Amino acid sequence: MSTSSLFLAALLLLLTGSLLTSPALSQSCTSPKPAGRYARCTELPALNATLHYTAANSSFSFFFAAKPVIDGGWVALGLNPSGTGMPGAFALLAHKDPSGNTTAKPYNLTFNAKGTITQQSMPWPVKNLTAGDTAGVITISAAITDLPKSMTRKLNLLWQAGPVQSQSQMPLRHSLDAAQDSKVTLELSTGKGAAPAASPAAAPTSGNGSNSTIPTSPASVQSPTGTDAGGSSANRMANSILHALLVSVAGLLAI
Repeated sequence: MSTSSLFLAALLLLLTGSLLTSPALSQSCTSPKPAGRYARCTELPALNATLHYTAANSSFSFFFAAKPVIDGGWVALGLNPSGTGMPGAFALLAHKDPSGNTTAKPYNLTFNAKGTITQQSMPWPVKNLTAGDTAGVITISAAITDLPKSMTRKLNLLWQAGPVQSQSQMPLRHSLDAAQDSKVTLELSTGKGAAPAASPAAAPTSGNGSNSTIPTSPASVQSPTGTDAGGSSANRMANSILHALLVSVAGLLAI
């Protein structure tokens, strides 16, 4: 084989590798970037929310970002140890306090008859809890530790956004449209997740839920897991290009 043929073969193999490791439509997180490094980022399928996270042993460190539904409103990310909906969930909720600072506190997201929510500590230690506001997008970051074994492989997540009381700035009940029934069971080791089935009719609900699969990407190499037509077309195109490159490499190696 000539030197030029070897060079071309090596170049084509390099291009083939780049196709395998850089999908055409890899889902990137477009929210404000976290200060720290996280293993994965996920564009959540409702409320334009984004989650960066690292799961290790019994801890879950995350950076969550979402835009309030109204100016001055709140956003929250919750974990449910016993189910997939709001009842029984514990959340970290952030909004601007009366002094104008964005703060995050733990809440129980089961609403009472008056439409308010209860501030209540999480049943697990929460470390390094911070909140911020970047161009109208509220961010929450924290490390939740000492999670039980049942929550180290999968997490039942839910996230919402709602208004606050104009004078006291206390969080109020969110609307009951489908977007507010935002929940997913997240596979921590893969970053994949799908919205669970809608709650039974007798249970409290906030809408019909979402059946979409989360498009996810680990630190820059995992393909999106969504099933949109654009992604399928891109995958077919990438496969066609990959096949052509492999045929070219085989031809050069035979020279």
